[in-house]
Amino acid sequence: MSFFTLRALLFVAECATASILLPLLAFAATRLLHRAALRHLAWLTMFGVLAVLPVAALLLPARQIELPVATPAVAPVEMPAETMAPPVLPSIANLPVPAMAPVEIVVAPISPAPPVISTPVPPAAKPLLTVENALLLLVLLWAAGLAWHLARMTLGGIGLMRLRRQSEIFGIANAPCQLLVSPQVSGPSTFGLFRPVILLPEGARDWNPARLAAVLAHEAAHVQRRDTLNQFVVRLVCALYWRNPLLWLAARALRREAELAADDAALASGLTPSAYAAELVALAAETRRPAPGVAMADSALAARVQAALAANISRKGVSRMDIARMASLGLAATLLLGTARLDLAMAQDKPANPAPVAKPVPAAPPARSVAPKVDIDINRNVERNIDVEVEAIKARADAAAAQARARAAAEPDAAKR
Repeated sequence: MSFFTLRALLFVAECATASILLPLLAFAATRLLHRAALRHLAWLTMFGVLAVLPVAALLLPARQIELPVATPAVAPVEMPAETMAPPVLPSIANLPVPAMAPVEIVVAPISPAPPVISTPVPPAAKPLLTVENALLLLVLLWAAGLAWHLARMTLGGIGLMRLRRQSEIFGIANAPCQLLVSPQVSGPSTFGLFRPVILLPEGARDWNPARLAAVLAHEAAHVQRRDTLNQFVVRLVCALYWRNPLLWLAARALRREAELAADDAALASGLTPSAYAAELVALAAETRRPAPGVAMADSALAARVQAALAANISRKGVSRMDIARMASLGLAATLLLGTARLDLAMAQDKPANPAPVAKPVPAAPPARSVAPKVDIDINRNVERNIDVEVEAIKARADAAAAQARARAAAEPDAAKR
């Protein structure tokens, strides 16, 4: 398994663990909150942390785990001084060389060797089921799921744009944003990231003022809270972690809390709870299919009616202090998860068990000659023989010179005679 594969597996495992741990903590935390708007903010903070966590994990320093790459340690061998000294070999220059019998060398003809035909050896087949291939398959599967969800979101956005162009303007004074009516929807909804639009069914022209006021107050709360933009971010996070079913349950809980928070905002504007609950029931009875965008009929009707009629529920929205606290909590969670993650690093190439440094061995004194005494005697005899031969050569040279002088002296005498 390669080093890059190990790091990728560790990063994927850490992101998957965070995507499981955070929704469970958010489910537990929202049980302790008594306001729908605050519960919605908690869910939104959790999705925001999951959205920035992969980038934060890559940028923040992580705890390094070194993978040692040890080389075999070789212990130094300490040799004694006598062994390290260079040996003195006996002189073989003056040793007698035995006479060798003449050797007859017969050269036989060499026949050429047959040509060697090398056959290519096929490389060993690599196994298909490896960790790298399994990781690549998982990445491709995740990319396919992400592309499918993004394609659905893109097609839904194109459909909403087409629906917006085909709808008619519904002119009402003091409208929170642009009002449209269309026969293609059966219930009210709000969509649009930066230019929100409230879309009403065709029958909204015949609604009584009480129902129209309740619907517009609810949808105006969605526009003021920017629920369309929030749900877009939530859908992106769900597409990124599409294999985690807890996030889809969390997204459903966030939409339910958004509807309850919008109902609380509508009731806080001065509407009567009983009249608002009656309009909810009547409108749900007339709804045949869910409307696109943020619709009133997305959440469970019974829970909304019960929350609207409850007298001991705080209908206060979120304040700036609540947003600051939740943002600080989300930032702390991001920093904690980003810095607590583990990462792999290659250790420097060093011996696994470094051997102690051997002390320097002092240089040994020059070894004495251990040549045999017989060689010394042989050398002395050779020197004596050489001296004797030199003296004999000198004597013969003197004798030859004396004979030459005698001959030279005898020749003039013979001439005189």
